[in-house]
Amino acid sequence: MQKMHRMKRESCDFTFSGHAMDLSKLRYFVAVAERLSFTAAADFLCISQSTVSRHVADFEEEVGRQLFFRNRRTVRLTPAGTMMLSEAYGIQARVDEALRKVRDLERGMVGKLRLGMLGTPTQKIFPLLTKRFHRDHPGVALEVQRLSWRLVNEHLHKGRLDLGFTLSMGLEHFPDLAWESICTDRMMVVMPMDHPLASEDCIDFSRLAGEPFVLPSRIDAPAGSEWFSGLCAKAGFAPRVVAEPEHLETALAMVESGLGIAVLAGHVAQGASDRLRFVPFADESSCTDLVVAWKRDNPNPALPLFVEGVKAHLREQPMT
Repeated sequence: MQKMHRMKRESCDFTFSGHAMDLSKLRYFVAVAERLSFTAAADFLCISQSTVSRHVADFEEEVGRQLFFRNRRTVRLTPAGTMMLSEAYGIQARVDEALRKVRDLERGMVGKLRLGMLGTPTQKIFPLLTKRFHRDHPGVALEVQRLSWRLVNEHLHKGRLDLGFTLSMGLEHFPDLAWESICTDRMMVVMPMDHPLASEDCIDFSRLAGEPFVLPSRIDAPAGSEWFSGLCAKAGFAPRVVAEPEHLETALAMVESGLGIAVLAGHVAQGASDRLRFVPFADESSCTDLVVAWKRDNPNPALPLFVEGVKAHLREQPMT
């Protein structure tokens, strides 16, 4: 065969003349190079020999090098062809790896999940769920932020988080969010151990009229503030709020100091001082759920895998 007019010099150092490599033509080249036979390659590829010959010739034109010495009886690789075959195996391996990664991404096996969590409410369940997910899906990175109650919900709504561990109270204001309940938690009155009501087994909310209240910041917990205001109105009194600290730990310290009482979810007792008393309301309907929430139209393929992991964990180890 006449040497190709694009061949610049007798060398294995080739260029592609500015053209992108056609992977289908690369496949035809490899089939011929491995068998050193156009006929055998055509049989393997289940196409005609003339089609194989045409594609290989086109591929040589793209590469700008002659890849085969051929005559009527033999087919041999040129030095450029030998190098191309070696490189072709690497190219095919990289393409296969890229396709695997894309499929894994679509199945949620690789990628990233952005998680938002509250502090105390999630300190028991969060490590268990994330450890389980990392064990089952090690290719998915978990990006975790501790946020206020308000910010978890807002970041979910605005698409800045994929999943949020939050409270169900107030989620009715976010119809674009879905959630799975982890456990139900009763709301409780928190007071120092020497408070006159500390010995009670349960408390009717109306008995708290006139008490000084230390409440979570209404800026960071607007849903809780709205619920508390409604509760006071139902009981027929206006609350005397003496402080709205930004941090829960500050609120608990103020209560322990005798500066007021607080109304908080029962889970807060997990990390609280033993000098505080948590007394449930007599009305057992005063509850909220700890939930994992997400935006309904979030396309992250790892999201349903995490949610399914939550459900599986709760089936195996229900929280009370």
